[in-house]
Amino acid sequence: NDKENITAEFNKNILLVMNELLKTNFNSNDFCHHAFYNEFFAKGESIHTENSRKFNLLDLEEIANYSQLKISKIYTDSQSYFSLVSFSKGS
Repeated sequence: NDKENITAEFNKNILLVMNELLKTNFNSNDFCHHAFYNEFFAKGESIHTENSRKFNLLDLEEIANYSQLKISKIYTDSQSYFSLVSFSKGS
C-alpha cells in the first residue's frame, strides 16, 4: 500500500518477465495488486509482511520430483542472483 505503488509494480513485473522469456501475452494492466491488512490487532500480535523463499537447484529438483513435475527451463540473470524456473508435467 505504498503511495508510489512500488510494491505493486514490483509484483506485476513478473508478468512482463514471463512475456519476454516465455513468449506469453499477459497485459499487466489487466491485473491489480491487492495488499490487505487487519486494522486492529492485539498487543504482541505479529504482523506478517512477506513470503520470501530461496532455493538452490537441488532443492528445486527435489520439489519438482515430489510434485511429479520436472524443470523444463531455468532463466537467470548474468550473476545467477535471481532466477525464474519453468516446470512441466513429469513423465
